[in-house]
Amino acid sequence: MSWTWLELTKAWRYGDLHFFVFGSWLTHFVVFWGVNGVLALVYHYNLFPQYKIQPASKWPSRELVWDCVRDRLTNQFFSQPIGLYLLYYVIRWTGLEIHSPVPSCWTFLWQCTFFFLLNDALFYWVHRALHHPSIYGLIHKRHHMFKQSIGIAAEYAHPVEDLCANIIPTLLGPVLIPTHLAVFWVYISLRVWETLDAHSGYMFPWSPWCLIEAVQGGAQRHDWHHSHGHKNGNFGMLRIWDWLCGTDQAYNEWVAKGRRYGPEKGPSAAPIDSAMEQDAVSPRHHKLESPTNTRARAAGKRESIARQSKVDESPDAASGSESEWENVQIPLTQ
Repeated sequence: MSWTWLELTKAWRYGDLHFFVFGSWLTHFVVFWGVNGVLALVYHYNLFPQYKIQPASKWPSRELVWDCVRDRLTNQFFSQPIGLYLLYYVIRWTGLEIHSPVPSCWTFLWQCTFFFLLNDALFYWVHRALHHPSIYGLIHKRHHMFKQSIGIAAEYAHPVEDLCANIIPTLLGPVLIPTHLAVFWVYISLRVWETLDAHSGYMFPWSPWCLIEAVQGGAQRHDWHHSHGHKNGNFGMLRIWDWLCGTDQAYNEWVAKGRRYGPEKGPSAAPIDSAMEQDAVSPRHHKLESPTNTRARAAGKRESIARQSKVDESPDAASGSESEWENVQIPLTQ
């Protein structure tokens, strides 16, 4: 592999700057649209319905999806190249290696692990801050327009969020620690794959992110964050900080009740709509009632009051005998 890498760097005739920019851009582009291309086939042909997290009838609107596609293409062909040009001078100054042999597997492992842990710590706190009521509507609400998450929604964000919650946490590790460009590209590939899987809307049992559920939690954990309101927790990329800060309590209670997502029909299906209604909780974990149930009970009370008024105003009721009163049915509860 080292020989191939060295030959590739020698064959490139446009300088290290353009090698870094084009290679980094291509890495992100191929992984992002490659994974989303596969997911698009799954969505379009309804493949593996048994692994779909939310019911089959629940999908984001076509208008929202196309707005997301336009947003991502604009970002990737205009904003991203400019950012990569600026990043090159920073990361090269801190010790980026390009013309040296590819490092050992151990170097790939420990550096990518460190980058993920640092990314998760920064992402958790920035993401949690973006859910504060004073700024949520201004910035992060854009990302939560996807109540039914799909892969392409992973990077659908306000520019401020994109910079503070996505770009800086993802790139700070490779900036702080001198790393090889090959390690950087592998790390970017894994990071993009992870967030696409988390937003895919499917809990594929063969996904490595699902297999390490104790660390990352699988796609269901972040899908719950989108579907159960923006205040209920699961702010981290990994489970570490949610566990330390207790912001996974509502989700864990939901899972403990056996309310795992499942297909809309089938013996193992979970009643997703009722689960959402019954388990939507506030930051203090108080149960909130379904708006539909609230309206129904209020209508019942109004009907009861109206029927009570008719009885009170009826001449027959006012002068009737005791036996006539026994025939009057006054609903006490609805």
